[in-house]
Amino acid sequence: MKKLALVIAMSGFFMAGASQAASNDVAATLAITGSVQSADNGCTVELDRSVMHIGDYDMASLPFQGQSSSSTANTNVARFTGENCSSSGVAIKFTGTADDQEGSAFVNTTTGSAAAQGIGISVYNGLSNSVMTPNTSSSVVLNKEFLFKVGMVKLKNTSTAPGQVQSSITVEVERL
Repeated sequence: MKKLALVIAMSGFFMAGASQAASNDVAATLAITGSVQSADNGCTVELDRSVMHIGDYDMASLPFQGQSSSSTANTNVARFTGENCSSSGVAIKFTGTADDQEGSAFVNTTTGSAAAQGIGISVYNGLSNSVMTPNTSSSVVLNKEFLFKVGMVKLKNTSTAPGQVQSSITVEVERL
């Protein structure tokens, strides 16, 4: 009986050794590179107003999306601060959720029965009054300042109804 127990124990050790020897795990090396810059080397967007009340308008006075509007748009200024904001290499871009009709306006994020229907928000270049398409258009920033306008628009191919309008737009620095 002792011999049988010894044979079983010995064969167990040999199997364990063989299974460890058969395993050929190979480790991989991951190289990480990067750099840390001081905040002075960055470029920061500062808005004259981070919250804009764009007014109360009659539905008939609102332009359709894609059309410029100076009468129903409110002006704001984005200033670029920091040492790395050279006027020749920086542009401004407005990002957020675009409408599903033409993609040329930002969506109204107000929900529920109080929400306006068929209304979006357009951003315009403050000098040329041209529409800045969400997530794609960018304009060169001169003298570390960019004048822009924001206003409500009627979305094409949808029915409209009056109500509350709200949107969230991110103002980004884009390197040229």
